[in-house]
Amino acid sequence: MTKIRLSPAEPHATMWEVLKYVYAYFTILTYIHALLCSVFLSVVCYMLKREFEDICEKLQTLSADEDGSWKDGEVERLRRQHDKVCQATWTADRVISYLVFGIYLGSMLLVCFCISCFTQGYFPSEGIPTLIAVSVSTFGQAVITSVFGVMLNHQAHRPRDILPRIGVAKLSQEDYRSLLVFLGQVSGRRIGITAMGLFTVNRPALITIIGTIVAYAIVIQQLGVNKVGDTGSVSNVTVSSNTVLDTVSQE
Repeated sequence: MTKIRLSPAEPHATMWEVLKYVYAYFTILTYIHALLCSVFLSVVCYMLKREFEDICEKLQTLSADEDGSWKDGEVERLRRQHDKVCQATWTADRVISYLVFGIYLGSMLLVCFCISCFTQGYFPSEGIPTLIAVSVSTFGQAVITSVFGVMLNHQAHRPRDILPRIGVAKLSQEDYRSLLVFLGQVSGRRIGITAMGLFTVNRPALITIIGTIVAYAIVIQQLGVNKVGDTGSVSNVTVSSNTVLDTVSQE
């Protein structure tokens, strides 16, 4: 009689292997989400920045024109064009301000967590890959948002430095009024992307955020040093008490 040998059955996937696949899936999803958000923010900010750049170039042409050969009403036309781009910026900010707030909030919390871990000397070895993935995606979004937000804010307020260089004597009365209104609008408005209206992404805001992080790191470091000093004092007191007790028992 011929015997048929069956090949051993393949082992079933364990729960640990399933969790590894799930972890890899969510890690890839985190990078894709960060990439899409960064591309969306950068494209929106770049398009708005280019519109403001075109207006600034035309204003520089007017300020460099010594003969006054531009057409009447040119300043008013540029003011209205700048106002339209500002309206478009505020409309876009209503959509992306929540995303910007989430990016900066996540970055701040992640920085505080990393500083606390390093100062306390505790860093979980099993969670390092996850922490690296989240850190790269979150900090990458924060850097891209900061760079394009600052560029947009700078170009939107750039006419504030160009308008005073236009020769007032060569302007008509209507153009002079338009110049004053234009200068007031640029100086008194917050133009740019915001974090849910809490602050506008510009250079002073970034300096404030960096200063807050540095101050938090210094405070945590001082708390860690004080904790180590208190522990050493308690240890010295315990050792001294034990020495006294041993001396008394020997006597």
